[in-house]
Amino acid sequence: MQKPPNGNIYKRRRPSMSTLTKAVGYIRVSTEKQNDGDHALERQAEEIRKWCATRRISLLAIFDDTSSATHDLSAERRPGLRDALASATRENACLIVPEPTRLFRNAAAAGNWLDKHSVPVGSVYHDAVLDRQQILTAVESGEAFAQATRDGTAKALAEKRNSGVKLGSKTDRSAANAASAKARAIKSDNLVDEIASILLQNPAYRGLNNEGLAAILNSRGILTGANNPWTRDTIKRHRVRAKKRLLEWETDVEDDDVSVVELPKQTVTSEPAPSPIATSPQTHAPTPDTTPVVEQEDDEDAEMKKNPFFGMF
Repeated sequence: MQKPPNGNIYKRRRPSMSTLTKAVGYIRVSTEKQNDGDHALERQAEEIRKWCATRRISLLAIFDDTSSATHDLSAERRPGLRDALASATRENACLIVPEPTRLFRNAAAAGNWLDKHSVPVGSVYHDAVLDRQQILTAVESGEAFAQATRDGTAKALAEKRNSGVKLGSKTDRSAANAASAKARAIKSDNLVDEIASILLQNPAYRGLNNEGLAAILNSRGILTGANNPWTRDTIKRHRVRAKKRLLEWETDVEDDDVSVVELPKQTVTSEPAPSPIATSPQTHAPTPDTTPVVEQEDDEDAEMKKNPFFGMF
């Protein structure tokens, strides 16, 4: 029987479910707006976490993208997919997706990707590690659905234009750009909070150079706003802001921001018996230690396009 071109390497590396021990997750949405729907990134991540936990598979990391998967060059445009592939290859792990269309909605692009990379792919929906043909079949189905959706959207937009509705106005683009800038600012501020929290937890980290602090963040899986590892250059600006944030926490702590900590046990020493005229011994309440509570939020990356309809599918 003739072997499929380039597919034999992929098939040889396909592990069985019983031998699968390590996994790297990958999740994706087409647009930031879609992240609020049924395919929200956190929802996808939770599916992968539960699936791996149920099967006692070690989940090493989860990478994400906010990008369309229908373009021929979609793989090259997704840093999350690139990092997930690198991690799975390096750790000899399986790449786990909620279902194959999170990986691609373009059968040709999926085929080219599988020809170049031999990392096995597992699907939570199918509860299995898929072979090449199973992946392509699922992607082809997703591609057909995306095309039908595009055709329906194009028809609806044409009907709106014919009825006099003006689409893609300058005001719409300005609002989208403002929303994108706001999302980037929020994400950057969350990263500053995470770095400041680490410096607060271990004061010794404050004496590290930029390269050392970058290594600490990378080891904890905390990536930059573009989902890339930190370097001594990219950490500089966030480190300056984190030091200022830390100073604010340490010098201006409100009562509501203080966590309750367990007090150390007091050493009991013998004291002279109280005088008969004394009514009660004096007690001294220890001053509780206080530590600010810092909540870490999920790192989300949203890049809006100038055309409000780009990447809708």
